[in-house]
Amino acid sequence: QGHVVGTPGYMAPEQARGEDVDWRVDVYALAAIAYRCLTGHPPFTGKDVPSTLYDVVYKMPTQPGQLAHLPPDVERVLAIGLAKNRDDRFDRAVALADALVAAARSELSPELRARAEALLAQQAWGQRR
Repeated sequence: QGHVVGTPGYMAPEQARGEDVDWRVDVYALAAIAYRCLTGHPPFTGKDVPSTLYDVVYKMPTQPGQLAHLPPDVERVLAIGLAKNRDDRFDRAVALADALVAAARSELSPELRARAEALLAQQAWGQRR
């Protein structure tokens, strides 16, 4: 209690800041794992733990499509899953999984596409806050 516990590059921003956490840190971690599986690269790497945690809190990872050939809708799902604000993320792991399946089939809903585009307009891939 009162300590930050986890693998730095896969921690949700609120977890990296040492704030109270809920189930959405696991949704974030699942999105980070999906990012690594789909691109072959972890979302965040730094020369040390503090720099990695700084990036987790303030930076969006490199655009997935720059690291691997991915459909734009898959990138959109990852953007929601890796949202800096927990309220902007999927509310359940199954929602993230369902969205990834839909994105891979080019069947992502217009609502999720718009949601992702709004998030990326606030903070684009690779940019710091």
